[in-house]
Amino acid sequence: MLHGLRWGGAVGGVAAVVAVTSGLPVTAHITYVETNHGKTVGATATGVVGHGTILLGGSLGGLLAKLPTRATYVTRYDIDASGNYHALLLAEAKAGSICLTGDVAFGKFKQGASFPPTSGTYSTLGGTGLGATLRLNGSYRITAVSGTATMQLTATGPVTTRPGPPKGLPSACRALAKLTR
Repeated sequence: MLHGLRWGGAVGGVAAVVAVTSGLPVTAHITYVETNHGKTVGATATGVVGHGTILLGGSLGGLLAKLPTRATYVTRYDIDASGNYHALLLAEAKAGSICLTGDVAFGKFKQGASFPPTSGTYSTLGGTGLGATLRLNGSYRITAVSGTATMQLTATGPVTTRPGPPKGLPSACRALAKLTR
């Protein structure tokens, strides 16, 4: 397991905030700090935890115009024996919170590249305030990575955003919220 590649799991959830109502791309500038390396058994890791900030830019129209452009987040993710990342992410801002589930895939590392091709998908599980009524589903790709202890990532990707009846935080997301205290 390459410790430096663990940031990808966080991105599975983080990039979910990269969203627009019509599927147009939005860019997210993300910071990530790993705060718990989790438990590694063989080729798997469970319970990896990190946190950071998300700054949105781009075409924030429709429902997304109501979202704050800056949020803090905490993520918890697992890495299976095949190197697949499965993440939960809780993003919080004054307007509320939104909990996302996501998966991350890494492409083949190319000589001369600074990071492997990285992409993922995500969807909404629930939230509070404004986040309780948003339904996000989308995909993203990482376009830039820098830093070591605090990583800076840039992600872009389209998303489908629609309103829905309020859906609260599931228990796994409430547990994530406790990690921020």
